[in-house]
Amino acid sequence: MGELRVLIADDSEFMLVAYKRIIEDQSSMQVVAMASNGAEAVWSAAETEPDVAILDVMMPKVDGIKVTHQIRQRHPETTIVIISAYEDLSFVADLMRNGVGRKAYLLKHSISDIAGLVREVESVYGGHTVMDSGIIQRTAPLFCKYSGAIGTELSGTEQDIFALVDTTMTSSARPYARARPK
Repeated sequence: MGELRVLIADDSEFMLVAYKRIIEDQSSMQVVAMASNGAEAVWSAAETEPDVAILDVMMPKVDGIKVTHQIRQRHPETTIVIISAYEDLSFVADLMRNGVGRKAYLLKHSISDIAGLVREVESVYGGHTVMDSGIIQRTAPLFCKYSGAIGTELSGTEQDIFALVDTTMTSSARPYARARPK
């Protein structure tokens, strides 16, 4: 893997500078553009064709989710990393609307160290889909509840994993909850 070309977009000057410093400290990454709003991010992506776009979810002019869709229309191979302060599942659903590949939705409070952010960027660039563990814990019970209605076929192991996450979340949220029968 050569040097990753990275676009950073956030309406907070502090966050822009912080992300830039993190990326510039990596020999495998280069910041090719920075934007302080969504419209600038779309324009910068068209001009620089980054490998990775690190986007704030809530920005002036155009939000990070719409920026994602606009970037992906022109450059479907661009990796998207959304960093958000919001655990809103509608943002996650909208982000994943046109495919889940090479996308991440991370919560700002969960990014505890520089190495963690770099690891997530590299993982998503490598083809993975990454979601904050808090988002996964909130979506797994919904998936278990509605997967039959949406016609999703899961293997026995996959069903067991979702049931375990669902049971763990239900038990931790309500101390007297029972495990779901198989």
